[in-house]
Amino acid sequence: MSPDPTGGAPAAGTLDEPGTPFPALDRGKADADTARLRGHLDGLGAQLRPHVKTAKGYDLVADLDGVPHEDLVMTGAGQEHGILSVRPGSAAALPDVPVGTRLRILPVHARATAAQHEAHLVTAPRSRTIRSRWPRVRGW
Repeated sequence: MSPDPTGGAPAAGTLDEPGTPFPALDRGKADADTARLRGHLDGLGAQLRPHVKTAKGYDLVADLDGVPHEDLVMTGAGQEHGILSVRPGSAAALPDVPVGTRLRILPVHARATAAQHEAHLVTAPRSRTIRSRWPRVRGW
């Protein structure tokens, strides 16, 4: 695997057997969100200072390939489990998600999630292949 141009260390493997708990980042979405924000700030004459910002809302739920369950949201969590609910106001039924099913949780606020891990495993959009490993940055 070639080096990551962003400075992250290359990582081999898939999300089926990553060997560690991890937050999965969709590199395409992260890049698109950063570019959109950069364009908006450039128009205002402001400098982009990338960081995670608190947002109010529910964490989104996707399958392991990154395909969202449209009306399924994570509304709570314990130490080793999540509580999934149908989005408020939705007429959808709660899908059958057997215990042990691997899902991706797409947090609306990632600081607490990121703090729990030594690194982020980066995938391509809708892929289980790990493209890079980004070490956690500590301190300010």
